[in-house]
Amino acid sequence: MQKSLGFTLIELLVVVLIIGILSAIALPQYQMAVRKARMVEMQTLTKAIKSAQEVYYMANGAYTRNFYDLDINPPVGLSEDANGDLILPSGTRLLVLDPSAGTSNRVYAINRREKLGFTWYMDKENSTSRAGKQFCVAYADETSRKLCRSISNGEGASSCRGDGVTSGCMIYEVF
Repeated sequence: MQKSLGFTLIELLVVVLIIGILSAIALPQYQMAVRKARMVEMQTLTKAIKSAQEVYYMANGAYTRNFYDLDINPPVGLSEDANGDLILPSGTRLLVLDPSAGTSNRVYAINRREKLGFTWYMDKENSTSRAGKQFCVAYADETSRKLCRSISNGEGASSCRGDGVTSGCMIYEVF
């Protein structure tokens, strides 16, 4: 009688099927965990920059667009683009101060790949209802909206302006 030293085709197919089922369950959970981590990174960085901007404002009477004017250590792996915006290795873009024609003093971070953003409104002069508040911005993606709702009161504060880039996004106030 000859002894079998291998696996049968059926046994291999069962193992492949089990691995496939496990990966189908685990991959979405992993992707959600990565998005949550990037969200927390953006939230933490925008809060630190906002605090540093407030200190700079008290000392100089104005906010700065230059990250290196602030009393804050840059994150590891930070690079800068031609506009002076800071880019983290995760793809998150930090804007130390919103350059939108000088009409809004806000700090924000955006990660277009994750379709998420965070913003802090600084002054009462241009945005009285939002001054000093933090918002999570979900860019036209149900998963991003779910993440923003999880750290807010669950309701969208407002929709973003429809400029082609941000159309379909919702802004959620973070408490």
